[in-house]
Amino acid sequence: MQVKALYFWLVLASGSAAFAATALARASSAEPGSPVTRFGCSADSAGGRPEIPVAPGVTLTPVAGDHRREGRYTVLLRFSAGGRILWHHHTTAKTVTVRRGRLLFEVSADSAAVIEVEAGSSFIVPAGLTHAEGANEPAEVVLCGDGPLVTVSARR
Repeated sequence: MQVKALYFWLVLASGSAAFAATALARASSAEPGSPVTRFGCSADSAGGRPEIPVAPGVTLTPVAGDHRREGRYTVLLRFSAGGRILWHHHTTAKTVTVRRGRLLFEVSADSAAVIEVEAGSSFIVPAGLTHAEGANEPAEVVLCGDGPLVTVSARR
């Protein structure tokens, strides 16, 4: 599935035309050099910050803002080969940009599909969308959004 199709599917899955309008407005009005540029995030300043383990084979590095508090944040997720974050959802929308490698993104549906997202691709995950993510090879993924970034585990 192409990433553009993934984006529109995720917007549709959110069930909110307002979400789509807000996402498009935010992406088109992003300031150059801001963490969000045309749905993308930047993590050029991640060096030297502590890595926080979030799942086997996955670490999170804060880049900008504080993902635990209200306000804009940017974090870098690093996946080792085989790293996986099990089924979960977030209470707020987030923008995902694959910086290196390939992200395997799985959505919760009657027949869940694994979508392979290549480096350089970005998409928005609506609040409340149950998903899992992982990588078969080392990968870096940048997340940004409005905090706090709350992750709620889900059984599937």
